[in-house]
Amino acid sequence: MKKIFAMLAVAACVFAVSCGKDDNKGGSTKIDDETQTSDLPAALQHSAFIPIILDGVTFESIKSKVTVDLRVNDATNWLWIWEGTYTAGAGDGLNFFGNTEGYVDLVVGTKGWSGAGFCVYNSFLPDGAEQAFVAEKNPIEAIKNSIGAAPEDWVLHVAYKGNARVAHILGIDYSTGGKYSFAIGEGSLDDNGVTYNAIAPKSGEFEAGEWMEYEIPVADLGIDFTADLSTAQGTGYNMLFCLSGGTAGNEIKLDAAYFYKK
Repeated sequence: MKKIFAMLAVAACVFAVSCGKDDNKGGSTKIDDETQTSDLPAALQHSAFIPIILDGVTFESIKSKVTVDLRVNDATNWLWIWEGTYTAGAGDGLNFFGNTEGYVDLVVGTKGWSGAGFCVYNSFLPDGAEQAFVAEKNPIEAIKNSIGAAPEDWVLHVAYKGNARVAHILGIDYSTGGKYSFAIGEGSLDDNGVTYNAIAPKSGEFEAGEWMEYEIPVADLGIDFTADLSTAQGTGYNMLFCLSGGTAGNEIKLDAAYFYKK
């Protein structure tokens, strides 16, 4: 897998706001503004969350259960498009939870490869100041004290919508803590000579053009989230990355990417 340091990457927060037919699999999320209670779909019936990709409406419905927010904020959490290898997709249809708040939609460009990472940094960038490490705003510590403390209690959840006979590779690269890769969609994809066959979605069978749920227990990832990572300025770790190969026009749509506690 090709990698690129943050200073050489192009940041792109690609949340396509869209409307269309009700093709969501996650179920609609409704919030009572007065009581802040929710009629939550099954995918949100958990005790704690660490979101990576999640729309604002859905986030509000679970915010009291959020351990640490890893969604893109252009301060500690970024979406880096590696060497411009993806472009933004059209974002058609509703997101996984059935609203028009958007999702991540990326299309492979013409460079012969593709890659992007949701990168979490252990430093904070104050407005108008140089980058500096601020412990209380460090998401790495929160990850260590939650997922790292009890990996057997946590699960990685990702929703994907795509075309038939197209596979993508997702993974986590936690530096000295370890790395894990897996394929979603249909078929297989090669990464530097290693072939990854698409795992089955939660439903058991992939359906093209529909939102599919994928879940992997954190204990199965083989990653040590308590690893003593560097606290140097500008050091980041990919809490989720995606590779879609080099075929121009291949599209990956991602939503509802989060860790949840059982």
